[in-house]
Amino acid sequence: MRVRELHNPIANAQAILKKLKIKYQTLDAYLVIGSQYGQSEPVPDAIRLFEKIPSAFVDSTERKEALILFDMYQSLVRRNRDLKNLFLKDLSELCKQRLDILLSSIEIVESTQLQMRFGQLDYDLIAKLQVDPLVDQGLTPKTKASINIVLGTLASLRRRDANLFDVLNDHSTY
Repeated sequence: MRVRELHNPIANAQAILKKLKIKYQTLDAYLVIGSQYGQSEPVPDAIRLFEKIPSAFVDSTERKEALILFDMYQSLVRRNRDLKNLFLKDLSELCKQRLDILLSSIEIVESTQLQMRFGQLDYDLIAKLQVDPLVDQGLTPKTKASINIVLGTLASLRRRDANLFDVLNDHSTY
Protein backbone atom coordinates (compact mmCIF):
# COMPACT_ATOMS: atom_id res chain seq x y z
CA MET A 1 0.00 0.00 0.00
CA ARG A 2 1.25 3.46 -0.88
CA VAL A 3 0.34 6.82 0.65
CA ARG A 4 -2.11 7.58 -2.15
CA GLU A 5 -4.04 4.44 -1.14
CA LEU A 6 -4.64 5.57 2.46
CA HIS A 7 -7.97 7.22 1.63
CA ASN A 8 -10.00 4.00 1.82
CA PRO A 9 -8.69 2.69 5.18
CA ILE A 10 -8.96 6.18 6.70
CA ALA A 11 -12.54 6.62 5.43
CA ASN A 12 -13.51 3.20 6.77
CA ALA A 13 -11.98 3.95 10.17
CA GLN A 14 -13.77 7.31 10.26
CA ALA A 15 -17.06 5.52 9.49
CA ILE A 16 -16.45 3.15 12.41
CA LEU A 17 -15.58 6.04 14.72
CA LYS A 18 -18.72 7.90 13.66
CA LYS A 19 -20.83 4.83 14.42
CA LEU A 20 -19.15 4.43 17.82
CA LYS A 21 -19.90 8.08 18.61
CA ILE A 22 -23.56 7.46 17.82
CA LYS A 23 -23.58 4.33 19.95
CA TYR A 24 -21.69 5.94 22.85
CA GLN A 25 -22.89 9.53 22.92
CA THR A 26 -20.35 10.68 25.52
CA LEU A 27 -17.43 9.41 23.45
CA ASP A 28 -14.84 12.16 22.95
CA ALA A 29 -12.35 10.55 20.57
CA TYR A 30 -10.43 11.16 17.39
CA LEU A 31 -8.56 9.02 14.89
CA VAL A 32 -4.79 8.57 14.54
CA ILE A 33 -2.50 6.44 12.43
CA GLY A 34 -0.36 4.72 15.01
CA SER A 35 2.30 2.17 15.73
CA GLN A 36 4.51 1.36 18.66
CA TYR A 37 6.92 3.99 17.30
CA GLY A 38 4.59 6.98 17.08
CA GLN A 39 1.35 8.41 15.80
CA SER A 40 0.17 10.84 13.16
CA GLU A 41 -3.05 12.49 12.12
CA PRO A 42 -4.93 10.37 9.61
CA VAL A 43 -4.12 12.26 6.43
CA PRO A 44 -2.65 10.83 3.24
CA ASP A 45 0.32 13.21 3.36
CA ALA A 46 3.60 11.34 2.89
CA ILE A 47 5.90 13.91 4.49
CA ARG A 48 3.72 14.44 7.58
CA LEU A 49 3.37 10.69 8.07
CA PHE A 50 7.11 10.16 7.58
CA GLU A 51 7.92 12.96 10.04
CA LYS A 52 5.82 11.36 12.78
CA ILE A 53 6.26 7.63 12.01
CA PRO A 54 9.15 6.86 9.65
CA SER A 55 8.83 3.19 10.62
CA ALA A 56 5.40 3.14 8.95
CA PHE A 57 7.29 2.95 5.66
CA VAL A 58 8.76 -0.39 4.61
CA ASP A 59 12.47 -0.64 5.38
CA SER A 60 14.31 -0.23 2.09
CA THR A 61 17.11 1.63 0.37
CA GLU A 62 14.56 4.28 -0.58
CA ARG A 63 13.48 4.75 3.05
CA LYS A 64 17.12 5.20 4.07
CA GLU A 65 17.50 7.79 1.32
CA ALA A 66 14.29 9.45 2.51
CA LEU A 67 15.65 9.68 6.07
CA ILE A 68 18.72 11.54 4.80
CA LEU A 69 16.63 13.77 2.54
CA PHE A 70 14.16 14.48 5.36
CA ASP A 71 16.98 15.53 7.71
CA MET A 72 18.31 17.81 4.97
CA TYR A 73 14.84 19.27 4.39
CA GLN A 74 14.29 19.96 8.10
CA SER A 75 17.72 21.57 8.38
CA LEU A 76 16.99 23.85 5.43
CA VAL A 77 13.61 24.85 6.86
CA ARG A 78 15.17 25.65 10.27
CA ARG A 79 17.98 27.70 8.72
CA ASN A 80 15.57 29.59 6.50
CA ARG A 81 13.38 30.52 9.46
CA ASP A 82 16.31 32.45 10.87
CA LEU A 83 17.77 33.82 7.64
CA LYS A 84 14.71 34.36 5.42
CA ASN A 85 16.93 33.51 2.46
CA LEU A 86 15.19 33.01 -0.91
CA PHE A 87 17.86 30.57 -2.06
CA LEU A 88 17.33 28.40 1.05
CA LYS A 89 13.58 28.64 0.56
CA ASP A 90 13.87 27.45 -3.05
CA LEU A 91 16.30 24.70 -2.07
CA SER A 92 14.04 23.49 0.74
CA GLU A 93 11.07 23.46 -1.66
CA LEU A 94 13.02 21.36 -4.17
CA CYS A 95 14.07 19.03 -1.38
CA LYS A 96 10.45 18.73 -0.22
CA GLN A 97 9.25 17.92 -3.75
CA ARG A 98 11.92 15.23 -4.15
CA LEU A 99 11.08 13.80 -0.72
CA ASP A 100 7.37 13.68 -1.55
CA ILE A 101 8.08 11.83 -4.81
CA LEU A 102 10.40 9.40 -3.06
CA LEU A 103 7.99 8.71 -0.18
CA SER A 104 5.12 8.20 -2.61
CA SER A 105 7.05 5.31 -4.14
CA ILE A 106 7.71 3.50 -0.85
CA GLU A 107 5.27 0.90 0.46
CA ILE A 108 3.64 1.54 3.83
CA VAL A 109 3.72 -1.24 6.41
CA GLU A 110 0.19 -2.60 6.20
CA SER A 111 0.16 -3.64 9.86
CA THR A 112 0.25 0.06 10.80
CA GLN A 113 -2.92 0.73 12.78
CA LEU A 114 -5.76 3.21 12.82
CA GLN A 115 -6.48 3.87 16.48
CA MET A 116 -8.65 6.06 18.67
CA ARG A 117 -7.31 8.71 21.02
CA PHE A 118 -9.45 10.37 23.66
CA GLY A 119 -10.13 14.01 24.43
CA GLN A 120 -11.39 12.95 27.86
CA LEU A 121 -10.72 9.62 29.48
CA ASP A 122 -13.76 7.67 30.62
CA TYR A 123 -12.44 4.32 31.81
CA ASP A 124 -15.89 2.71 31.99
CA LEU A 125 -16.53 3.69 28.38
CA ILE A 126 -13.08 2.47 27.33
CA ALA A 127 -13.85 -0.91 28.91
CA LYS A 128 -17.03 -1.10 26.79
CA LEU A 129 -15.12 -0.09 23.66
CA GLN A 130 -12.51 -2.79 24.27
CA VAL A 131 -15.14 -5.47 23.69
CA ASP A 132 -17.28 -3.67 21.12
CA PRO A 133 -17.54 -5.68 17.88
CA LEU A 134 -16.78 -2.60 15.79
CA VAL A 135 -13.20 -2.40 17.10
CA ASP A 136 -10.44 -4.85 16.21
CA GLN A 137 -10.72 -7.48 18.94
CA GLY A 138 -7.40 -9.10 18.12
CA LEU A 139 -5.36 -5.89 18.41
CA THR A 140 -7.21 -4.02 21.15
CA PRO A 141 -5.79 -4.86 24.60
CA LYS A 142 -8.45 -5.88 27.13
CA THR A 143 -6.72 -4.74 30.32
CA LYS A 144 -7.89 -1.97 32.62
CA ALA A 145 -4.48 -0.34 32.25
CA SER A 146 -4.83 0.05 28.48
CA ILE A 147 -6.57 2.95 26.76
CA ASN A 148 -5.50 1.77 23.30
CA ILE A 149 -8.51 1.14 21.07
CA VAL A 150 -7.56 -0.20 17.63
CA LEU A 151 -10.08 0.09 14.81
CA GLY A 152 -7.93 -2.02 12.50
CA THR A 153 -4.77 -2.18 10.44
CA LEU A 154 -4.35 -0.38 7.15
CA ALA A 155 -4.66 -3.75 5.43
CA SER A 156 -7.82 -4.86 7.24
CA LEU A 157 -9.51 -1.48 6.87
CA ARG A 158 -8.62 -1.31 3.18
CA ARG A 159 -10.37 -4.63 2.62
CA ARG A 160 -13.54 -3.49 4.34
CA ASP A 161 -15.77 -2.03 1.69
CA ALA A 162 -19.51 -1.77 1.31
CA ASN A 163 -19.88 -4.69 3.77
CA LEU A 164 -18.56 -2.41 6.50
CA PHE A 165 -21.32 0.08 5.89
CA ASP A 166 -23.92 -2.70 5.81
CA VAL A 167 -22.70 -3.84 9.24
CA LEU A 168 -22.79 -0.28 10.52
CA ASN A 169 -26.29 0.30 9.18
CA ASP A 170 -27.55 -2.94 10.75
CA HIS A 171 -26.93 -1.38 14.19
CA SER A 172 -28.38 2.05 13.51
CA THR A 173 -30.79 1.89 16.49
CA TYR A 174 -28.13 2.43 19.18
